[in-house]
Amino acid sequence: MNVNVKDASADDKQAACYHRLRDTLLAKRYEDRLTKPLGYWALPNDRRLPQALLEFPLEEVLARSFEELAATRGIGQKKIESLFVLLARAAGDQAPGADLIEVQNKPSEENWASAGTNGRDGLGNFNPGVVSEALWQQWQASVRESGVADMTIGLVVPSLDRVPSVIWQAPLSRYADKSLAEIRAMRTHGVKRMGVILQAFYFVHRAWQETRDAAAVRAALVPTFIAPIERWLAECADRKTAPGEDALRAQLIEPLLAQIQVDCGEMVAKLARDRIGLDGRPMSVRSQARRLIVTRARIYQIFEQCGKAMEVRWPEGRDRLRAFESAVYRQPTDSLAARLLAAAIELCYPRRFEHDGAA
Repeated sequence: MNVNVKDASADDKQAACYHRLRDTLLAKRYEDRLTKPLGYWALPNDRRLPQALLEFPLEEVLARSFEELAATRGIGQKKIESLFVLLARAAGDQAPGADLIEVQNKPSEENWASAGTNGRDGLGNFNPGVVSEALWQQWQASVRESGVADMTIGLVVPSLDRVPSVIWQAPLSRYADKSLAEIRAMRTHGVKRMGVILQAFYFVHRAWQETRDAAAVRAALVPTFIAPIERWLAECADRKTAPGEDALRAQLIEPLLAQIQVDCGEMVAKLARDRIGLDGRPMSVRSQARRLIVTRARIYQIFEQCGKAMEVRWPEGRDRLRAFESAVYRQPTDSLAARLLAAAIELCYPRRFEHDGAA
């Protein structure tokens, strides 16, 4: 007898909770949400979801009485509670998961655009399991409204080191009109790749919300190492004099190698320094292979990765640096500086890639 009384009391409380949520959602201010499926407010890491109801539009769910919902096959007490969670999210002002994302990715400085790599945190801090379809649609809208859908994922993310190379050159537009469910159903789009895609869109969304200026968003997403180099190249062109070895190292080569370290790792950056001869005589590929106990083919493969990374991060760099080399080193000058420049350009923008492109 006591058990039955307790169960009846619980049912009454649940029914009252459902009626409050339904009355709220049927108000005029929420009418634009009624055609969206219930699953629109679910998070990927939610458990015990009422699967039998997720594909139904919200208005169809709310058209049912509590007794009908509770009697739905596969819907028990715990799933009714999950239903209430989804309904409460639907009545909320913030897309599900937004608060969790902001906590994970909040920069330490007040202005996110000045923090770290344009205020962008590492991929390790980003959890794709807290991104709902509702939140994803907001990010997609920001990408479209800011006009940066043509930018590549490899250009937007803070580092290429943990990003699958097959999507370095993928434009944001590839995913700008697909639901999360559609992307997850795509071949090879597992948790790691989903995390990269979601974070790239989140960076755009955060920049767009901060500025509402398309040009500012595009500028904020470009890797920070580029602007100082381009200013220095312009200054050298204005002076029409070739910079010495120290200036070349500090203003051009070291920033390029620092970016290679960000995108390819410390070991690759060290190999690049030794190959250029930045800290002494240039080291041959054979010597580097012997030191690491790998084949020469593996060393060449590593250097090829450097070139591909720079093509993603600074695609205009090839023409900029070739023109710079031709302009300022056309007259006799410091031979060591000229050699360092040629070696750095060949590392970052190998001429064989030009032939591959032409073919």
